[in-house]
Amino acid sequence: MLLTVVGIGVAIFVGFNIGGSSTGVAFGPAVGSRLVRKTTAGALFVAFGFIGAWTVGRNVIATMSSSIVPATQFTPAASVAVLFFTGASLFVSNLYGVPASTSMTAVGAIVGLGLASDTLN
Repeated sequence: MLLTVVGIGVAIFVGFNIGGSSTGVAFGPAVGSRLVRKTTAGALFVAFGFIGAWTVGRNVIATMSSSIVPATQFTPAASVAVLFFTGASLFVSNLYGVPASTSMTAVGAIVGLGLASDTLN
């Protein structure tokens, strides 16, 4: 139960930092030029995020959990840790105003799991 609550909190933390890292870069010019409103940009980001996760997310998960680190390493606690370190990396980059790729930080966190568990392929 505690891991579930922590996992939800970490997921919110990651989502907040993805929004700060990616949404501004993707929609900043359109919102700044008043082509779309902030709420429209947010809704588009959420919609296309879900569409991308639904259509190609399975392939990404399959690659990440077999080609980099074995799927057996992704216990619930390890998965929450990977999410946390992805969010922490994005948080630090957001604080310093340095653009960071969400996918690269996620791969980096998974590589960290592989190094920590000595199962990195």
